[in-house]
Amino acid sequence: MAKSFQEKYFPTGDIFEAKQKYNSTWSWRSISSEVGFIQRYSCWNVGDGKDILIWKHRWIPELQDPPKPKHGCLIHDQFIYVNQLFLRNTSSWDIYLLHTLFDTNIVSFITSLSIHLSQVDNLIWLLEKNENFTVKSCYRKMYEETHPYQSVGPRMQNIYKRLWKLPTLPRVCQFLWKATSNLLATREALGHPIVGSDDSCPFCGQHQETASHV
Repeated sequence: MAKSFQEKYFPTGDIFEAKQKYNSTWSWRSISSEVGFIQRYSCWNVGDGKDILIWKHRWIPELQDPPKPKHGCLIHDQFIYVNQLFLRNTSSWDIYLLHTLFDTNIVSFITSLSIHLSQVDNLIWLLEKNENFTVKSCYRKMYEETHPYQSVGPRMQNIYKRLWKLPTLPRVCQFLWKATSNLLATREALGHPIVGSDDSCPFCGQHQETASHV
């Protein structure tokens, strides 16, 4: 399925550049609706700098968006990829060039980044210490943003810790966590724009499909 999505919606391989089409499937509309969220908490990690677009990608963790050129800079469009900011054949930044293109605060952010010429550039997930994407951290952040005034108390924290340690399949733990956090993709949660006017349970047909009902 992932391959078919790529061929149809983002053939270049960059899901962040995917375009919505009038005939998009329901499943793709559901997935793509959260691509912006994933992008907000992702950042490029500098390797050889050959794939990161200076003015288009987020590659400086301290900045929420791609960097902007210094006011009055007239040569920034001559530089496209991050590796053009390196001193030739070294793993060091071209400090003079950086000060030509960026404001001082951005230069300090850039020079704090390590260059790894033997590695390719890769996307990292900022919500995990190991920088790998997990559904758990994604849902946790989504929940925090949609329920800013509902903190998780000690009782629920203890339940969550025990839940994730259950001796069962990860997908079962994930389902239970989503159910207790009211994050299941029920008809009630999806809302009228996606499921239409009928939000009843497709199994019993008598009650509204909510997390507690499921």
